[in-house]
Amino acid sequence: MFGLYDEVLIGSINIFKIVGIFFIVYGIVFIALERYWGLPWFYSIDQINGSINGFIVVLIGWVLVSNNIKYGIIIGIILLTLVIVELKIVFSLIRKKEKAFVGKKGIVTKEIKFKGKATFEGKEYRVFSDSEYIPKDENVVISKLRGGQIVVRGEKCL
Repeated sequence: MFGLYDEVLIGSINIFKIVGIFFIVYGIVFIALERYWGLPWFYSIDQINGSINGFIVVLIGWVLVSNNIKYGIIIGIILLTLVIVELKIVFSLIRKKEKAFVGKKGIVTKEIKFKGKATFEGKEYRVFSDSEYIPKDENVVISKLRGGQIVVRGEKCL
């Protein structure tokens, strides 16, 4: 039987390291997407169709790649730095989007039960409502962004 860190080689390629690198890259991409979508760090019950949590995937990759403590600490510092830089970029994009969108008025083009579509300044966007049903052709205002999601409120609710 193999121990966790035994060399599993195909030719001269260590399979644990290859799979670990794949998990790290995959997880880092999903961390950015999760933050942009406004999902919490751990959200296993929030997703109807299951979830992929980027943070957990990165940790699994880190364990697979790190075959000793010294190497694990170095890789961990590099990964932490990458995630921090990535999050600063994502949050910067979200703040920029908030400045451009919050307070704009539009018209519903597809009724909003939880989600629907609305047009703002001639462009159609997928939008969300926190609680209210908003019928087609109703005026709406962008009240906030939840990650990268546009949240609207009926204009008469203001």
